[in-house]
Amino acid sequence: MPLGDSITMGAGSRRGDGYRTDLFRALTRSGLRVDFVGSRHDGAGPDPDHEGHSGWTMSRLSDHLDGWLSRSRPDVILLHAGTNDLRTPTGAARAPQRLARLLLQISRGRPHAEVYVAKIIGNADREDGPLRQQRADAYNAQVPGVVAAAGPHFHVVDLSGVRGGGDMADKLHPNDTGYARMAAGWSTALLAQF
Repeated sequence: MPLGDSITMGAGSRRGDGYRTDLFRALTRSGLRVDFVGSRHDGAGPDPDHEGHSGWTMSRLSDHLDGWLSRSRPDVILLHAGTNDLRTPTGAARAPQRLARLLLQISRGRPHAEVYVAKIIGNADREDGPLRQQRADAYNAQVPGVVAAAGPHFHVVDLSGVRGGGDMADKLHPNDTGYARMAAGWSTALLAQF
């Protein structure tokens, strides 16, 4: 289950599927059987299912998460969330606690699922991008501790190197190059375990 906000949905990519098609192809080429799950369907790739919701914070994801987990029953969850929590200083300060609550909710709903939690991507140096980058850096510094406390089924994937002009379609969303780098990061983490 790809889970998160508009970045998970694929905003900014030409095909509308973000990292998902590149990841699907990398995993299937390696011999894994892959079936993305979720209530949303976007993009032109071979498996368009996901739970990427544009503009949603972690609290809003949490409001719907129990139903998604119950219906889709994912064995693996790829979580890239927090970008929208960082819009304000208050949201940024509370983001690590919101992540901890989201991971606890996942562990209760799918206790045997393997959960890959991203250090979120960065920002382009446009508009308030530098300020948001400072918030992203502070949040990402706390992600490993939050993930470690969640238990052995939770893993950190560092996607924070996706940032700047060459990787970004706008100040928040990757372009196809950035999404390809995200797919490579997810793929490396997954293939190391499976």
